[in-house]
Amino acid sequence: MNRTFELLLSGRIDATLNAEVTFYDYVEEHPEADVKIAVLTDEASEVAIPMRKGEATADLRKAVNEAIGELRESGQLTQLSEKYFGTDISQM
Repeated sequence: MNRTFELLLSGRIDATLNAEVTFYDYVEEHPEADVKIAVLTDEASEVAIPMRKGEATADLRKAVNEAIGELRESGQLTQLSEKYFGTDISQM
C-alpha cells in the first residue's frame, strides 16, 4: 500500500482508496506526509487473521479469538493499537 501513497504524494494520482488501518499505519511511519482522509464509509472495515477452514484449525481459531477477547477486555488491544497506529483502530 505504500506505493499508492507514494503515487499520491508525487502527484501521479489525485486520491487513493485504502482501509483506515492502512492509512493510520502509513501516517504513523511517515508523520511528515501531507495526506488526509477525505471520506469515510459507515461500512465496517475489518482486519482478519487468515486460517484454514475446518476442524484442523478449530483449536487455533478458538485460542486466537480468546486471546483477542482478553486483550480487548484488559485494554491492551487499545494500547497496542495506539502504539502502532497512533489511534485506536480496535473499535472501528
